[in-house]
Amino acid sequence: MPTPPSVADELKSLRIERTPERRSLPRWAPAAIGILVAAAALLGAWKVLAPRVFVPEVETTAVALVSPAQAQQLLVATGYVVPQRQAQIPAHVA
Repeated sequence: MPTPPSVADELKSLRIERTPERRSLPRWAPAAIGILVAAAALLGAWKVLAPRVFVPEVETTAVALVSPAQAQQLLVATGYVVPQRQAQIPAHVA
């Protein structure tokens, strides 16, 4: 007949193992690494694709030969000057 366990044996079986669980990375680290990798991939794609997608529009025009006398003129206009109002200015006698 087996001997019943003693009280000391029963107390030893109730002991809780308190060894710390070893983790190499915190719980949030994989998510942070994933976000950084995604951001780096988006930045790299932007650097490669942006110059091809967003090409600046260029307008072309004809080149005209201008003489030095024409280059110094600020305004060239033809026509008449028509006043909007008429002013009566008397002569000043002193």
